[in-house]
Amino acid sequence: MFTFISARAVRDTRRGSGGRHMTWFIEIATLFAFGIPGWFLLERLRMPAAPIVGAMFSAGALTMLGAGHVAAPPLFNVFLQILLGLFIGLRVTPETRQVLRVMGKPAMLVSIWWLVAALLTGALLYRFSSLDLATALLSSVPGGVAEMSLLSLSLGGNPAMVALLQSLRLASVLFCVPLLTPYVRRRFGGGANARPCSPEKTPAGEKVKGGSMRNGGTAPSRAPGGRLLSVSAAAAGGALLSFLHVPAGAFLGAFLSTGILGFFGIRLAGLPSVLRTVAQIGLGAIIGSRFDMQMLRSLGNLLLPILFTTVFMLLWGFVLAFLLHRLTRWNTMTCFVSTCAGGLSQMGIIAEDIGADPVAVSILHLIRLFTILIVMPPLFKWLLLS
Repeated sequence: MFTFISARAVRDTRRGSGGRHMTWFIEIATLFAFGIPGWFLLERLRMPAAPIVGAMFSAGALTMLGAGHVAAPPLFNVFLQILLGLFIGLRVTPETRQVLRVMGKPAMLVSIWWLVAALLTGALLYRFSSLDLATALLSSVPGGVAEMSLLSLSLGGNPAMVALLQSLRLASVLFCVPLLTPYVRRRFGGGANARPCSPEKTPAGEKVKGGSMRNGGTAPSRAPGGRLLSVSAAAAGGALLSFLHVPAGAFLGAFLSTGILGFFGIRLAGLPSVLRTVAQIGLGAIIGSRFDMQMLRSLGNLLLPILFTTVFMLLWGFVLAFLLHRLTRWNTMTCFVSTCAGGLSQMGIIAEDIGADPVAVSILHLIRLFTILIVMPPLFKWLLLS
């Protein structure tokens, strides 16, 4: 009934000369009406990436059940990209320079290792499945559900399939890491004789102005005008790269512009975290509205390739943990969690529960994410055009 009324209202408002803004409002309202139920359900179940994954599945289910198809206003997707890029860019602070002095080599190893893994698993998926090259590559990159889905929108892949495969990868990592922890601790020890990467012994854990580096984040400044500067910088950077037709330009521009300002000590103010949840729900609903029955049928033929690539990435991360331990002599559990193909916030939380150093874990995942977001768009665009 709601969908019928919304569709009727959209048609009626389009007949009037001044109905464009009302049409956009109804489209956005319908989009969130499709996405919020899934987010609420997964949030109650404490599932990872609940806003984007839940909204994606509920919007997709309603679309395939015939409740209607909703299209987001042209600039709404750009707005969501800028908002998500802003939140990631605010994680960069002047203390990042101190962190890089200590963690430069480990971060380089982790980043290059996962870039190679993404190309290998993407090539395998493309070779042994029906996925196109863009979707296969972006489904294999441990760069986050939202971020890789945004890149897929820009590079001509299937964002719904990318989000679905990324969610399966993230869920498998979050399921396997706690199960493997007792074996890793028993087989390799808890790192009692290793040099821990602790806040007391490395700049990575130093207290920063306005907050702590704990969990890879900061508490940004609340100086007057700081919030306006954050939004203005993100909007300007996002608009510029979007105008230049850079893949996921709005997202990358917002991330780079705010990140560069933070890196050089310009105090920025954060936005309420509820806006990040809203942006993720909106993006998830946009992706979910692209679901169709053909995609579900093709997923059944992908079960074996997905299982193979998931096991491959888990083993790839395990080997990387061993190399990182040999290079740094850090706590074994810290190396284990730092090299998993999981999400930044989820791995930071898990680190505290299993005795790893959450500061080192969060920073290595953060640098890996930054490297992927900077390197992957031009690299994938070159691969797809060559």
